[in-house]
Amino acid sequence: MGLRQALLAAAAVSSLSACATVPRSTAPAANPWQAFVANYIEATFRASPPFAVSSGRHEFDGRLPDWSPAGLAREKQRLDNAIALATAFDPALLTPEQRFERQYLIAQARGSLFWLSVADQPHTNPAYYAGAIDPSVYVTVPYAPPAVRLAAYTRYLRAIPGAAKQIKANIRTPMPISFVDYSKNAFGGFAEYFPGDGLKAFAGVGTNGQQAELRTASLAAAQAMKGLASWAEAQRPRARANFALGSQRFQQMLYDTEMVDTPLAQLETIGRADLASNQALLRAACARWAAGKSIPDCVDKMNANKPS
Repeated sequence: MGLRQALLAAAAVSSLSACATVPRSTAPAANPWQAFVANYIEATFRASPPFAVSSGRHEFDGRLPDWSPAGLAREKQRLDNAIALATAFDPALLTPEQRFERQYLIAQARGSLFWLSVADQPHTNPAYYAGAIDPSVYVTVPYAPPAVRLAAYTRYLRAIPGAAKQIKANIRTPMPISFVDYSKNAFGGFAEYFPGDGLKAFAGVGTNGQQAELRTASLAAAQAMKGLASWAEAQRPRARANFALGSQRFQQMLYDTEMVDTPLAQLETIGRADLASNQALLRAACARWAAGKSIPDCVDKMNANKPS
């Protein structure tokens, strides 16, 4: 799952959680559907600890997903099972709200499964991992006293070297050249952040021993990310240009992630008509705003119109 898809999946499950008022435990709820929703969300948190942490479930602090072959297979099976079980619920026995939740849950699981299985992003796209290893929640969100967040951040750092090994083992080469660039910038950025701003964020927090543990973990995590960035850069001579899904998988992506089944040719016609309409409106607006000037000059004039 890439960075954008990860955020979309997180938003989907978070919205489902809000509308279902789901308890934290997996104990049976008032009816089978509520229990199923609760169990699904808990399982999603266990499968994606960084999402759980960003959702306020700090018992998952410091943990990263299992990206081993077995871990990825378990996640695929979990999503397959969830779709089958949700589909098996008879809509006639559910309330209108629960029928919506059922459709929403199936759509969210199907979208996650697309990136995991059909697009095979764990093996093809380094962006699948970047969102999950972002440490900003520990550094920028004051969800607990600094000493508590320091301990969580240090645990997270200790998990980075293992995650880096799984990422390197998973990514197939040759990669598209844009993915090589992405890997170098993303993983290289983490390598710079850990011993730099990451340390500064917790300067003076905790005991001397905790600070020593933080420095040790930061350097080890930085070395792991630096190695991953260097490995990706070494793939540049063999990199290829094409990263497209292809029309068939793109059509499936639209359905699995957006529930859109409109044929691609029709979508292109709609899109080009919308583009032409917007271009006409832009030309009309620029004729009033910057008479006699080209569209780029009109846009430059607009951008230069700064508020005081």
